[in-house]
This record gives sequence, structure tokens and C-alpha cells, in this order.
Amino acid sequence: MPEFTHVSIQDEGPVQSSTSSATLRMIFHKPVICDEVGYEGNYARWGRYSPQQMTFLVTNGVMGGIYVTHGEVYLYDNQPMHCAIGGKFKGESWKRIKFLRSIVEEAPNPIEMSDISRDFLTSTAGDGYYFINFGKQIQDSWLFNLPARNEIYRRPAPGNRFKVDIINVWEMTVYEYPDTFEISEPNDHRVYDKDLKKVRLPDAPYLLLRIRQI
Repeated sequence: MPEFTHVSIQDEGPVQSSTSSATLRMIFHKPVICDEVGYEGNYARWGRYSPQQMTFLVTNGVMGGIYVTHGEVYLYDNQPMHCAIGGKFKGESWKRIKFLRSIVEEAPNPIEMSDISRDFLTSTAGDGYYFINFGKQIQDSWLFNLPARNEIYRRPAPGNRFKVDIINVWEMTVYEYPDTFEISEPNDHRVYDKDLKKVRLPDAPYLLLRIRQI
């Protein structure tokens, strides 16, 4: 219905993963805002997120192509809480969200899942422009691979070459990985580096890979 411009959903369930977030976009065909997914803080059941968990949920939503509101409810010495009166933030997740926003704004197009039905980690922001969201998962390496489908954008083709940035959302750092990757013919709806090269990953959670064609 054209009179409705956005959808606002007060629920934390859809931001537990990027694919859950992306499903909302497919259902409503409108910009989706997950409002009050929970709060960073030390208060009630709904307001006890650690800064890391709040950052994790926002990243999941953003990589799924939706908006996620942020708030905090730190209670000290019976002082009024931020969610009631506003004021300066006391927490840490807002800094990471600001950093994530800077990454998003560098992308050529809005972010959405590359192949929502078959790939739970990969998002796209245009021709040859991808993000891999590892969330809380920690691993020492990642075999370079992408879905053969790229939502509405051009599909990756044999001979395409890519560079990778390792983005640590929590530490707010970007590391340009030194290797270049060249993909071969699709194999079972995925494309791989022709030499099956891997990306060596730091021993840390909350990592994104930004993959850009060169």
C-alpha cells in the first residue's frame, strides 16, 4: 500500500541473523526498521545487552538490508536512564555503530543478501562488491568463495579478480589483505579462487570481509 512508506517492527528475533532480517524485506517490500531490539545496559531483561551483543545485532540487521535502532539503559545511583531523558551515551556500542555506518556509506548501493535462500553470510552492495559477516564465529581462515548469484547485480564471472579487506567491527579497524583472488568457473552454484586460496583471519569475533572486484 503506497500510503505506508516504512515498516517498524519491535522485535529482536529478526536481527539474530542477517537472513532473518532480509526475510522481512522480502515480505513487506518496504524499508524495514527493527525498533527496540533491546538495549545496551544494566537494567531489566530487555536492557542488559553487552556492548558486543548490541553491536552484533545491529551488524546482522545492516548486512540483511534493514535498519536497526540503538539505545541504552544504564542505571547508576537511581539517575534517570538515557532511554527516558536522552543525554550523553555511557556505553560502547554506539561507537562501533558509527564506525559501521562509515563502512556502509562507502558502498556503491544499499546492502542486501546476495543469495538469501542458499547463503547465510554473504551480502552484496553492487556489481563485484560483497560483505561476508562472520558474527561471533571465530576461525583461523576462510576459503575464498562467493555465491554464483548476486541478487539483482551482475554475477561473478571466471577471471574476475578481487581484493579483500578484513574489518573488525568491534576494534573498528580495516586491514587490506595483501593477496589478490581470481575466480574460476562456477561449481555447484558457487565460485572459488582458481588456486583455492584462503584468507588468513585474526583470532577474533565480529569480523566482516569486504570483497571488491578490481
